[in-house]
Amino acid sequence: MEQTEVLALWGAVTGTIGTFAGLLGLWLRFCQHGLDKSKLKCESSFGFDSPNNSKHQVTVRSVGRRPVSIDGIKYCIEPKNWKQKLFKQWHYRNGRWVWFQKVSNIKLSEGEKGEIKISLPQGISITEVLKAYVVDQTGKYWAIQWPSTGKLEQVATTEVVKEITNETNLIILSTSKVATS
Repeated sequence: MEQTEVLALWGAVTGTIGTFAGLLGLWLRFCQHGLDKSKLKCESSFGFDSPNNSKHQVTVRSVGRRPVSIDGIKYCIEPKNWKQKLFKQWHYRNGRWVWFQKVSNIKLSEGEKGEIKISLPQGISITEVLKAYVVDQTGKYWAIQWPSTGKLEQVATTEVVKEITNETNLIILSTSKVATS
């Protein structure tokens, strides 16, 4: 082998290693960039302290590495008219049938969570809300895990609580009658 052939072979080997190292470095930077973004996980929970006092809330967790400030929650309400129901996505984009709940002083760092009490105006029931979003300081929407209308009626209405309290009262009354007999 001549000296030029050895140099050519050496150049091919080191060039290939350099190309793989460069691509590996680019891929690692891309992965790091994806991890450095802000990311929120949003869930809704429904419950009652008493038949007249609800504790419906949205739990927001920051699972990204960037801190996030929350501006509010956007609720998309089901239109009443069937014509408006046909074009509800258009209405939502144009700000119709939407309720925005402002939130103050919620800043989440990595791994923190915040809880926001759901507050709707008079005349709007929680069962009329089809979907909801958390809005951050950049205007990005984060979807909240929201149940379907049927499930929401089962979980979030006071009629269920009244039925449960009535059933427990009947059970307590029947057990007290049995105990006194």
